[in-house]
Amino acid sequence: GADGADGADGNGIASTVDNGNGTFTLNFTDGTSYTTADLTGPAGADGADGVNGADGADGADGNGIASTVDNGNGTFTLNFTDGTSYTTADLTGPVGPAGANGADGVNGADGADGADGNGIASTVDNGNGTFTLNFTDGTSYTTADLTGPAGADGANGANGADGANGADGADGNGIASTVDNGNGTFTLNFTDGTSYTTADLTGPVGPAGANGADGANGTDGADGADGADGNGIASTVDNGNGTFTLNFTDGTSYTTADLTGPVGPAGANGADGADGADGADGNGIASTVDNGNGTFTLNFTDGTSYTTADLTGPAGANGADGANGADGADGNGIASTVDNGNGTFTLNFTDGTSYTTADLTGPVGPAGANGADGANGADGADGADGNGIASTVDNGNGTFTLNFTDGTSYTTADLTGPAGADGADGVNGADGADGADGNGIASTVDNGNGTFTLNFTDGTSYTTADLTGP
Repeated sequence: GADGADGADGNGIASTVDNGNGTFTLNFTDGTSYTTADLTGPAGADGADGVNGADGADGADGNGIASTVDNGNGTFTLNFTDGTSYTTADLTGPVGPAGANGADGVNGADGADGADGNGIASTVDNGNGTFTLNFTDGTSYTTADLTGPAGADGANGANGADGANGADGADGNGIASTVDNGNGTFTLNFTDGTSYTTADLTGPVGPAGANGADGANGTDGADGADGADGNGIASTVDNGNGTFTLNFTDGTSYTTADLTGPVGPAGANGADGADGADGADGNGIASTVDNGNGTFTLNFTDGTSYTTADLTGPAGANGADGANGADGADGNGIASTVDNGNGTFTLNFTDGTSYTTADLTGPVGPAGANGADGANGADGADGADGNGIASTVDNGNGTFTLNFTDGTSYTTADLTGPAGADGADGVNGADGADGADGNGIASTVDNGNGTFTLNFTDGTSYTTADLTGP
């Protein structure tokens, strides 16, 4: 009989290579490729009938795509009309290079407030060594007796003579003031006008400790002689990656972990203070060790050390949405696909360029043997059309809709790749003028009740809230 009607044309991607062995390599626009199994079709229909030949056999039905399944792991399963199926390799494309910073976008509307967390509404000192923590959900927790044993009083040393006033030191960047924000975070305002807000330092609930026996008060000792000069902060270096190097006056240094925090408001510059007389030697922090389990070990300049409780706090409530980031560079997508009617397809991209594929028409099957002469038979029935891709629609949200020639369609999951890496940091601004002498930490006192007193080099001090975890 006569050849069956042609099936609907299929739809290619960026380019197709005929490997000459029945397989094809599909090159995708993201630079990946895929080689098919041997797609050599079955033998074509019998050739034209001879004189008085018997009716030719119907042409074999085409093997089209019956359905496509997104497996959710980067692979797709193609179910063919002959009952077979094929699962692709993972087609997830690699992360593209970082695009140039686009112009800042307009700030988006604030997102809805996150659900309130369960914070500490108030803390009550019960006067017997225990504390009651009242939480924002109406519950409360009373700690065990946190009163530690009294330490023996040290002998007082004789008063030393006042030393001569030291030469004026270079203006350092000290701590101008410390603000307890009341939510477990602290804001450090530096003398150069910058500030830093810590993460929530409220610790988790610790196990109840046994009550310690009260120690006897020791006798007061004589005043000790003035000690050597304390180890202060000579300078602070911003390493440009969120860490800071603290250079101490004894020539040692310490590099912090990444302290990148939210930008705080700029504080007003303080007035320059008059030079003070040399103070007694303080007990400074020689080094700080992050033990990797939520605790920190503070090594002091007098050779002693102190390891904190686990300072890892619970997660805070969700903050308000930040301003929209800078727009990324426009991607180059497929604006439209044109079937040229000759086996090729033209892909028109969103940047105005286009690409025309090679002829994707499959090879012609071998000619069938001539039938025996007979009376002209009636034409055979047309073979069933294969189910190809009639058109592809970019939905503009990372998904694509494939419209098949049998009138069905399939919409993929969001195929948008991950965001590119952030652009390089801007050039550092010029150094500002030296500020007034910094206000450093002369010594730190563990008050034995979960609070710490920080004694500053200007003679002031600050006592923290109770940092003992619930």
